Parts: sequence; structure tokens; C-alpha cells
Amino acid sequence: SWEEYTAPSVTGYTPSQAKVEAKTVTAETEAASVTISYTKNADIPVPYKPGKDGVNDAINRYVTRTIIVKEPGKEPQTNTQTVHFTNKDKDGNSGYKDPVTGEIKYNTDWH
Repeated sequence: SWEEYTAPSVTGYTPSQAKVEAKTVTAETEAASVTISYTKNADIPVPYKPGKDGVNDAINRYVTRTIIVKEPGKEPQTNTQTVHFTNKDKDGNSGYKDPVTGEIKYNTDWH
């Protein structure tokens, strides 16, 4: 008999078939060949989770401009303007994690 065969587990991949069934073999049984191939799993979404305000990280970008006004006879007045950009895509994700390497590739479009 040919024993049942279980395809090896490969991180980030799915086998074309998980098992090859056991089979009773006789002298008349023809030779057989079974090919198991692997398909890479889809990248895993990394949801956008806003961080603390003012923190530049992989998913947020804050661009700040400081305007200092020095009027004669008055103390300088400081005005700060900040624009917050995110890399959140239309699906609400900041990037995607490769299921094989574990590497996260963040979206590069800021809006």
C-alpha cells in the first residue's frame, strides 16, 4: 500500500492539495506521480490605527509651520499650523504584511 502523505507546511503558502490519500497497490497498479505545488497567500492588511497626535511614524505624518510675529513694542506672538497626513488607503489600511517574510510595506501615498 501507498501510505497517506501530508504536504509539508510552508509559512505563507498554501499547497495545491493538503494530502495524498493512501491507496492499496497490486502488481497491476500503474506507476503514479502526484505533484504538489504551493501558492503564496495574499498579503495581510495592516489596518490604519492613528497614533498620538504630533507623532511621525509609519502611518502618520505631521507637517508643522511656525510663524513668529515681532511687532514693535510687543512681545513676539507665535502661531503654529499643523497639517496631518495619513497613508490610509481606500480600504482603511496603512500597508500590507508579507505572509512569508513578515515584512510590512506601508503605503507611500500621503493624503
